[in-house]
Amino acid sequence: MPNPPHKPLNKDRRPRNFLYPDEIKALVEAARTSRNPVRDSVLIAIAFGHALQPVEIASLQWQHIHMTEKVAPATLTIYRNRRRGVYRQELIPDIHILSFAEVKLLRQLGQDYKGATILFPSERRHRLSPRSLHHIIERAGVKAGLEFPIHPYMVRTAGILYRAALLLSQMPEVTKRQCHLTWLKYGTFTSLSAQEQQEFESLDPSVVEAIWTTIDRMREFIGLNSYNHTVKYVLQVFTAYPNYERLPANFCLPPPSDWV
Repeated sequence: MPNPPHKPLNKDRRPRNFLYPDEIKALVEAARTSRNPVRDSVLIAIAFGHALQPVEIASLQWQHIHMTEKVAPATLTIYRNRRRGVYRQELIPDIHILSFAEVKLLRQLGQDYKGATILFPSERRHRLSPRSLHHIIERAGVKAGLEFPIHPYMVRTAGILYRAALLLSQMPEVTKRQCHLTWLKYGTFTSLSAQEQQEFESLDPSVVEAIWTTIDRMREFIGLNSYNHTVKYVLQVFTAYPNYERLPANFCLPPPSDWV
C-alpha cells in the first residue's frame, strides 16, 4: 500500500509568516476583481487593520460597528475568544477605533449588503466558513501575483507587525537588544547576568519606559492575555523591517490618527 503524500513544512512553502504593506495593498486590489469584490476587499482591509483571527473575522456583525456623523470616532467592537481557566472560555469585547479609510470602505459594503446582519456574509447571507475565508485570501494572493501561498493568519501577523513598526519607527535609536533586556528585566522572572545588568543600567530610563509602553500598547491592540506572544511580535519587527525601509510613508490603509 503506497504511503500517503508527504505534507511539506511551512518553512518550505513560504519564506516568511507575514506580508508587507505593499503586498496587502496588492491583495486588496486583487480582491476587487473577485466574484464578490466589495466584500472580499473590505474583509482583507479590516483583517489587516485590526489584526483579526479568522474566527473573529467570520463573527463580525453590523451591530459591532458604531458610526456616527458627530465628532466621536467610529469604532469596531471585536469579541475575542480568550480562555479563562482550563475548561472555560469567555468572549472579551475589545473596542478599536476605525480609520477614515476603513469607514469609507464599510459604508460602501453596507450599500451592497443592505439588511445583512453579518458583516462579511456568504453568498447565501450566512456566516463564512473557515474554508471559505481561507479560499478568499488564498485566491487573492494568487491574483496579486505573490510567489508563495498565503492564509488568513499571515494577514493578521502583517497587521500586528505593521502597527508595531509604526511605534518603533518613532524611536529609531531603540535596538532589538534593548527591547529584549527590558523584557527580561520587567516581564520575566529571569535573573540578568552581570553583563546584562550592566547593559540594562546603561539604558536611558526614558528609552526603557518607551519600550515598555510600546509592548503594552501592542498587547492591548492584539487583545492577548499574555505578554510573551506580544514581545515575540515586537522583537520580530527588527527582522521584518530592518531600518524600516519597507514601511510606507503614505499607506492606503493607515491606522487611526491616535496611533502614532
